[in-house]
Amino acid sequence: MFKKIQDLLLRNVTVRPMELAGRGSRFAEEPYADVSCAVNDLYQKISGWIDQEDYCIMGFSMGGILTFELCRKIGQMGRKLPSGVFFLGVEPPHIKSGTEYYKLDDREFRQAMISIGGIPEEVSQCEELFDLYLPALRADFQLCESYCFTGQIIKFDFNFYLINGLNDSISRCVLDQWAWYCKKCQLDFVPGVHFFINTNTSETCRCINKGLKEILNC
Repeated sequence: MFKKIQDLLLRNVTVRPMELAGRGSRFAEEPYADVSCAVNDLYQKISGWIDQEDYCIMGFSMGGILTFELCRKIGQMGRKLPSGVFFLGVEPPHIKSGTEYYKLDDREFRQAMISIGGIPEEVSQCEELFDLYLPALRADFQLCESYCFTGQIIKFDFNFYLINGLNDSISRCVLDQWAWYCKKCQLDFVPGVHFFINTNTSETCRCINKGLKEILNC
């Protein structure tokens, strides 16, 4: 996925995927116990270079929650904040998740993931593959569905760029509340439901590029 996104973004932009525990080369690691554990891990991975470079952060779904909390962490540590942040398919942090997919049994959880496009077709059609992905996927949903925003609302001095699926369940009035947290909010919709980034990657990247051009003044 990240290779495809890199190929579709502006040529002078480099994508640095932040691999989470339980995924990719870190597949053997235990999933995070909570959002703060994940954020601390991500912060350690970027802390060595963020003061030397201009950068943006992008987070999709659960990654959007981690992105928001990571920005708070960067600010609390007095480090250089991003030039802009892209939130894809995520509600503002004060909105409590209305789903509890992580509590479903394996069969119901699998059906729910298929219905919202949360797993690749080849995985959904192979029980052995799905069983392999299940613990990390369930842990992801538990992380975001049990997340509870604490503390005061902070208004960051940079722009948020929101991208959402046209047929996703997140309403426009809810997405508009992201403006409470930033200098300016830009909202774009692309065809699709929650996992629009998988089904409509090209249009998603077009929206990202629009935001990047604004940030880079090009």
